[in-house]
Amino acid sequence: MLKKIKRALAVFLAIAVFFFDIPLDAVADTSIYDTAQSITNADEDGEVFIVGEDITKRGENEKHFRMSDGSYIMAHYNTAVHYQKNGAWVSIDNTLKEGKEAIDDDSEQSVNVYENTNNVFDVKFAKKSNSNFLLKMK
Repeated sequence: MLKKIKRALAVFLAIAVFFFDIPLDAVADTSIYDTAQSITNADEDGEVFIVGEDITKRGENEKHFRMSDGSYIMAHYNTAVHYQKNGAWVSIDNTLKEGKEAIDDDSEQSVNVYENTNNVFDVKFAKKSNSNFLLKMK
């Protein structure tokens, strides 16, 4: 009896390991990806395709794209992709670029920094960790 229980438990655990080890992408519904692929590559087949983004319809978490047949398609994101600047929605770009930053308000000395390109907040990191200025965020 104990041998049968051990064997059944081993089979159950082997099946459980198999199913939990499968990447979620392998069992996810990929129809969205297939549709997007067919829309963007469908020009030769006479199907509709994305012409461009309509920036007047932007929201914090969404983009609207005009299709070749005049219709629209919306992409909704789980995180913010835009922020408001002077009343308009601007794309967030956290790509780091090089710049300079004053060590403090009274000093004329500056340090070389990396800073984010475009966001509702500014982040600056010193290029060298032995600098008096390490991080500034506003």
